[in-house]
Amino acid sequence: MKGLLLKDFYNVKNLISYYALVAAVFAVVSVVSSNIYFFCGFMIFISVGLVSSTISYDAQDKWDRYALSSGVSRRTAVLSKYVFTVVTILCSLALGLILALALGYRQAVDFLPVVAYSFAGVLSVGIVLPCFFRFGVEKARVIYMIVIVFTVALMVGGISLFERLNFAAQAPWMLVLLAVLSVAILAISYFVSLRIYRNKEFN
Repeated sequence: MKGLLLKDFYNVKNLISYYALVAAVFAVVSVVSSNIYFFCGFMIFISVGLVSSTISYDAQDKWDRYALSSGVSRRTAVLSKYVFTVVTILCSLALGLILALALGYRQAVDFLPVVAYSFAGVLSVGIVLPCFFRFGVEKARVIYMIVIVFTVALMVGGISLFERLNFAAQAPWMLVLLAVLSVAILAISYFVSLRIYRNKEFN
């Protein structure tokens, strides 16, 4: 597992540098405008973009065939992608929370947008990863874009509704709910991806 994760991070190291630069720009924009949504929205693209790139590189290098013939189990191969995804989302969440603190956010309701957008990242990955395993990154790219637009719109609408209805007192419970839903979505998505991957042949 450790070797697979190191391989994935090594493959996307240049992409991580690029994303870090763009994230820094969005962070500055968020600080100047006192609006964290710019930064949080970009974090969704990072969450899905990095894992999709690892799968794309694996397909180009025919890595799956080599790994499976070398004794890597299909369960481990699929699980490594989800662990990679969780690591990137948690890093994005941590950066979002740090930025929120820098902007002077202190109440649970203030952190809700950060957690909500991280949940959007989880939801996006939960939907598109099985599609990537089934169809490949290139063929599933349209699905990927539709899911991103859908989840961003869902989060923007949900947060706006939450603020309009003045549910600030329920913010702590909402944070817990989003965390529980994130775990459930990733678990379901993992088992779906594993079933697809087990039936897939690599030539």
